[in-house]
This record gives sequence, structure tokens and C-alpha cells, in this order.
Amino acid sequence: MTEPTPGDSSLNASQPTSDGEVSSALARHFPWGPRLIRRPRLMALLAVVVIFVWWFVPPVYRLLHGPVVVTRYGHKFGENKVSVGPASTGWMSTQKISKHALHAVIAAEDGKFYDHHGFDLAAIRTSYNINQKRQRYARGGSTISQQVVKMAFLGREKTLLRKTREAIGTLLMELILPKDKILEWYINLAEFGDGVYGIEEGCWHYFKTKPELMTIEQAVNLALVLPSPNNWSKGLRLRTLTPFGHKRFAAILNTMRSMGFITRPQWIAAITRGDFGRPIRGYAQLLADEESHKTLCPGSPDCPEGDDGVAEDDDTDDVSFPKAGPESATPLPGEQSSALPQADAPTPPPPADLDHDSSLSPLPETDSGTDGDGAP
Repeated sequence: MTEPTPGDSSLNASQPTSDGEVSSALARHFPWGPRLIRRPRLMALLAVVVIFVWWFVPPVYRLLHGPVVVTRYGHKFGENKVSVGPASTGWMSTQKISKHALHAVIAAEDGKFYDHHGFDLAAIRTSYNINQKRQRYARGGSTISQQVVKMAFLGREKTLLRKTREAIGTLLMELILPKDKILEWYINLAEFGDGVYGIEEGCWHYFKTKPELMTIEQAVNLALVLPSPNNWSKGLRLRTLTPFGHKRFAAILNTMRSMGFITRPQWIAAITRGDFGRPIRGYAQLLADEESHKTLCPGSPDCPEGDDGVAEDDDTDDVSFPKAGPESATPLPGEQSSALPQADAPTPPPPADLDHDSSLSPLPETDSGTDGDGAP
């Protein structure tokens, strides 16, 4: 068989042989091309639009496989860049984590996570009303999905530009990622106080255990620092919950119960040893309320808000749970009563130093966001 020559018509018959033919071929495939080339201003405008969109829209497609480079802050090492993804050290799959840990995070941060498409309109409406009432940006209504976009691609600044980019990124992410994958990114990106990031490091730092071995009490204690870990992790550092920590623990646990994540015996067991082996403050009243079906759910968008302010901190604008101290607690009727209702499981007698404050009504809001009696 003879080799084809450069002039062989079988090879060149369909190929343009002159600049004119090249232009004709381009015009057939891209009819708008010649007009665009003759309009340099239009080309420049198009280039600016492409560059703006490339910068403005968070590249959430990177979350399909990872990794992403994020900024983390620590007391010892300051600000540093870290690569986070399924192949990075410390990454935990949701399949390898205790279900109690996942359920506690959902109950604490975004109870409607599996029902919405990135935005909780009820929470946004509640936050808007509170912000209008306070005449300042005091509370956000971000979901787990929004926080993933913020932690992975955006900064901490509280600006309309950042929130707009976050909203667009959230819409796109919800289209391409399943909910379980979004939750997996969240638990690996979230900060748990003391410069600790990711659920694996958080479990070891506070409880010297692995995520797959977490108990209900440990899971709730770790989740209660969200979304303000540096302000709300005091109780974990001291291994004794503050008054606000007791209230937040009960709020999360009640939400887990109402969502069907735990049974009544599990709920009772966690209430009676949630404070690092000690009962949660006011547990007797909690049992009485549960017996009469007065379940509590502070922090849920469906629950009434308090009237005394909201927590505000420098770490996040997504404060879902208000802060309260003993001076702002509202005693429940019959709070001093020591009568215990009948329960399915025996409960220890209330410690002497706890029966002075058994209020666990929906948490009032305050304007403080610093460590102290109001931190867990």
C-alpha cells in the first residue's frame, strides 16, 4: 500500500487551504464570532463578565471530590492555610461516625437540614424580626449548607456581598451534592473551640475517644459549642457545664428526642449524666415536663423566641441559640418542688447545689457573646 502524499486529495478535500476558507469555516460554526471580533469593546466587556463570575461564584464543584484550601485560626499558631478533603489526614466519613454525633449536630445547628434546599426560610424570618427589633445585625439564619460554603470558600466578614456569594454557592452546591456529603463536609470543617477543627480532633481533644465511639452525652456536649465554639466551649474545657451549658444541653437533647433520634430511656439516661457524669441542672423539672408532654425545643424556628436579646460573637453570624446566664433565667412554676414523677428508669436524687436553678424554659436572649457564666 502506498503512503499518501501531502497533495493527496483524499486528505485535503475537506480541509480549508486559505485564510478565506478558514474564516468561512469559523463563520459556519460560530456565526457571532466575526461580529464579536470586530467589536473589541464587547469582547472586553465579555471578558470582564467572565472574570467576575469566576471570582464571584464560589467553586463549589470542588466539594465533589476535594480537597479545598481553607483558613484556620488558632491561639498558638495564628492564621494558617490547610488543605481539607476526603484524602486528607483526620477526614471522617459519615459512615464511620457515631449516629449520635451526626444527630446532635443536626439538632443543634439545622433541624430541617434534610427537608430544605439550602435555606431555612422560617429561621431567616425569625432572624430578620430579631435584627429589626434590635436595630443591628445580631443574628443570622444560616443552615448547615450555607455554613459549608462559608467555611470552604468565604471569609468571616459580615457583609451583604459575602452573604450573596454564600447564597449563590449554596444553591449550586445543593444541586450537585447529596445531603449526606454536605453534612460530611460540615463535620470535617467545623471548629469546636480551642483551635480544634473537625470532629475527629474535637472528639479526641475533649473526650479522648474516636468519633465512631461517641456516646449520646459526648455527642451533645460537643455539638452544644456550635455555632460559637470559642465562646461556648468553656464547660468542655473545665469538664463542668455552666448554667447556659446545662440549658443548651437540654435544648439539643429535647430536639433529638422530638426528631425521633433517641428513645425515652436514652433521653432519661443522658439527662441524668449529661454534665460529665452528673445530672443536667433541673433534670427533675425536665422529667416532670416530659411526663406532662411539655417538651422543650429552644433554638428551633418553631419555638417562641425570648425577649432579652441574642448572643453575638466574633466567630460567626449564624447564632442559632441565644445565650443566658443564671441572672436572666426565668424560674418555672413549682421549680422548688422536689417531687419526682414516675419514670421508666430510676433517676438519682438531685444534687444539693443544683436545686436552686431548674429553669429550662426557652432560652432568653442576651447581647453578650463572651466567656463567663453564659458559656457552656
